[in-house]
Amino acid sequence: MLTLHMLACNEELLLQSLLNYVGPYVTDMALVVDNKSTDGTERIARCYSKKVLVRPLGMDFSAARNAGLEMVDTPWVLHLDADEWPQRALLDYIAAWLKRYLWDEEIVGLVVFRDNQIGYEAPDNMLRSVEPHVRLFRKHLRFQGRIHEHLHIPKGVLDYAPFDAKLLHRKTWPRQKAADAFYAQWPEQRAIMGGTNEPDPS
Repeated sequence: MLTLHMLACNEELLLQSLLNYVGPYVTDMALVVDNKSTDGTERIARCYSKKVLVRPLGMDFSAARNAGLEMVDTPWVLHLDADEWPQRALLDYIAAWLKRYLWDEEIVGLVVFRDNQIGYEAPDNMLRSVEPHVRLFRKHLRFQGRIHEHLHIPKGVLDYAPFDAKLLHRKTWPRQKAADAFYAQWPEQRAIMGGTNEPDPS
């Protein structure tokens, strides 16, 4: 009744532990691997699922994520990234929540609170924020936006997970700086960061 949906690139250091951890809570996995991944990400993904799609990101996160959603057969989808770690309390809540709302067609998704911890390895220099994200949703929904993508929800009701059952999003400062450099390829991101609207490199 629940498929784990992920997009990953060069995540062999995180992917296996996350799949082992979340695996008991899901019935299937639909994993998308960026074809620019050069480590063992694809190999690890194929050890856990027969639904592994290797494709180019193509400067469009939504297109990549939506391609993965086409592989989903279950009514509900749990969307995570490799550097996100749902607290056990959140996974237990989701399991109980699904039993209640599995066939309630009015409910289309569950909002969870993501605890962003950038530089968590050095608490005195950590940047922290909490923000809501729809991470459990019905399989017919799709993402929109090339970067900083989000689900398009034309109708239906969203429910909220408890604030104290969070999705942990932990990054070291070097990983964050690498991500910032990667996202800077998008004119949309450069505009947010005060950059120039240079031609799209794709």
